[in-house]
Amino acid sequence: MMMTFDEIFETLPTNGWLTREEARLLHDTVKDCQGPILEVGSYHGRSTVLLASLGREVHCVDPFTGFDSDDPTGDVTKSKFLLNLSERRVSNIRLHRKKIEDWFPMFVFGFAYLDGDHTYGGTLRQIDKAIDAGVKTFCIHDYNQEGDGVAIVKAVKDRRLNVIRVVERMAHVRCPE
Repeated sequence: MMMTFDEIFETLPTNGWLTREEARLLHDTVKDCQGPILEVGSYHGRSTVLLASLGREVHCVDPFTGFDSDDPTGDVTKSKFLLNLSERRVSNIRLHRKKIEDWFPMFVFGFAYLDGDHTYGGTLRQIDKAIDAGVKTFCIHDYNQEGDGVAIVKAVKDRRLNVIRVVERMAHVRCPE
């Protein structure tokens, strides 16, 4: 039996930046797509658990570095990610510990959640790699007119993605037809 959004949200790890409203948009958007899910940027797995709760395979691409100067290798961050998945018995995850530009899709994906490198170039690489993987529908986190969000907004505009809806810092976007 499939859990409701509220039931799923209560099971998510507490560490991370995904708000309830953003999680709702992510959940509702991916629920309407078919096929495996691509997640770029997983941190401790808050969004990963949400995506995996829909019962589809989730491919997580993340080098786990750059979050904490006390964890230059990313091993501590990755361990927390794996612990959060294990505690919730999440098993439909395929982890690719690398930068998105070093990852190559082996099949077509139905949806992508992008929350990795927040620079302009990094966002372009994430979008391009997802499009190369067949993705037409995305959610992109940290989409706003402040800080790193400005670069993300510019990358979305420059790739001519159609913005369907924005909730807080989460944008639901589609490739043009």
